[in-house]
Amino acid sequence: MLLLPCELAVDADRNGTIVMANDNNNPNNIVGGVQLPVDVTTSAKPFQFWVNDGQNTAEDTGALTGTFATTKNYTLGTINYKADLENFARLWIYTKGLNQAIHDGTIKVGLQWENTTGTPAINVYQAVETDGGTDYLNDDTTAGNQIAGTYKTAVAQVSGTSPVVLPTSLFSNLSETAPKTYLLFEGAGVGKGKLTMVFLKSDGTTKIGEGGQVYMSLKTVSDMYEQAQVMPPGAGDIDKPYNAFPVDDSHQPPSYAPGTTPSVGWADTTSSNFEHPLDETKQFVLFVHGWNVTNGRYAQQSQECFKRLWWQGYKGIYAAIRWPGDLTGADQSSWWSTFSNALDYFEIEYRGFKYAQAVKQYTDHFNTVGYTVGVVGHSMGNILVSEALKSGGNFKYVSMDAAVSSRCYDTSSGLLLTGVTFTVPDLSSSGGYGGYFSGLTGGPVNFYNGSDPALAAWSTGNVLLKGDTDSSGKTYVFTGGVGVQLQYILSPSHPDPVYRDVFANGVTNYHESMTMYARTRTPAMGTEAVSGSIGASLDMQTYFPGAAAHSPQFDLNIQHGAMPCYSDVLERLGISVGP
Repeated sequence: MLLLPCELAVDADRNGTIVMANDNNNPNNIVGGVQLPVDVTTSAKPFQFWVNDGQNTAEDTGALTGTFATTKNYTLGTINYKADLENFARLWIYTKGLNQAIHDGTIKVGLQWENTTGTPAINVYQAVETDGGTDYLNDDTTAGNQIAGTYKTAVAQVSGTSPVVLPTSLFSNLSETAPKTYLLFEGAGVGKGKLTMVFLKSDGTTKIGEGGQVYMSLKTVSDMYEQAQVMPPGAGDIDKPYNAFPVDDSHQPPSYAPGTTPSVGWADTTSSNFEHPLDETKQFVLFVHGWNVTNGRYAQQSQECFKRLWWQGYKGIYAAIRWPGDLTGADQSSWWSTFSNALDYFEIEYRGFKYAQAVKQYTDHFNTVGYTVGVVGHSMGNILVSEALKSGGNFKYVSMDAAVSSRCYDTSSGLLLTGVTFTVPDLSSSGGYGGYFSGLTGGPVNFYNGSDPALAAWSTGNVLLKGDTDSSGKTYVFTGGVGVQLQYILSPSHPDPVYRDVFANGVTNYHESMTMYARTRTPAMGTEAVSGSIGASLDMQTYFPGAAAHSPQFDLNIQHGAMPCYSDVLERLGISVGP
């Protein structure tokens, strides 16, 4: 058995450059005058990657309705979507000194698994990039070329512990001055092991040597990050505020305790298969989803955010927290559930304010154990994050497509809607939105999109749907100089209204007053540049030109602006992922 000076390598340190021991003096591997380290994996420090079990454009569309394609991508043996390429990593082979023998078929090159736990497997594809680069993740044309012709079809599946011979045609361009072969691979089986390059005689079965290995740990993607669930977890566990207090058939107002709500907290729902990588940095990024999100949509958005941060080289802990951002409890979105949730949109916003304490407690936990914390809020999720910050949360904050009134942060007149007649209250001092989040230190960096159709509808809904009347005759009113009150008609036999103070006579129930009665006087901050206590405003059209969408950072192909977008997200969270 020969041990040959050949190498097999991945981007083990995820700095964007693969450095081999036989090529570590390459000028391309020197940054700022410093030689980048050789990419090395060990059994104790394997290369972690996810199995490609199904996240592409077609399935992302399905996730909007709570469904996913049932056929796992890795079973297809082909790359059918540019979006699917974010599930592929690079694999390089170095064979200097053996190229002539490989050309003429005297030696066959193969791959095999050794020292396995579970059933690790990969599908191997020829890379279209002749320099083994990453343009397949960044450039639409390169991605299109990768999913065309022979490049779109797997040349081998490496599973089990027997050698799998790679086609000789893969090595047709080798020479002593160009001794590398560039491949892509997708995970096709969950497990750990040592992927070893082997050399065989021309018969393709007799093993004569080995030359290089990569230790890998292949996982289901949701096992690669932490998750939490707000408590209480149900869609009805925090009731509509006008239902939360008893009413009897008398002339007396119902009993009322301002701000009463169930005890709010969080539960760790992280998979038992989660493992902290040995190169983990003491950083924590939390993703908080928005309104009307099914379990399938939550999984898709959480996973896309994780993958796209991973591709930036982020090595800290990533987590997602689930909260019931709907009233129907439906896991499969439909026009009816969306319509029902829209009618009760502000009741859900009220719930979001209450669940902010779960976000604060969860982030406090990671602060306590020594992590620097950043939070990414999406859509209505920014209600939870903003309120958590207002409540004393200690984290850096990026808001995306924020369904939050700009006036909460910025009370300048230049943002006011025109052509709309507003009722009081306006400022938070009287129970309105205005200035409610002003003066916060560490205010969010606002990633906004002026072409967001969902947030355009948000403004209309604020004007048309605020206040609430239910079948028992409850409605919110502003009673002159007294303030916001909840009016009750106790029963048909007692038609004279009675009132409960919401934001009056010393009662300052901000959450109920804002969400149930007050109207925003500005668009959503997710549609415009905002000042006030906003840290900065970044136009998402810079990353996603022409995107008239609410979630382009999750739904558009990774080649269409996601890479620079998530690079800036990390920068704004104060997280460095340099080479």
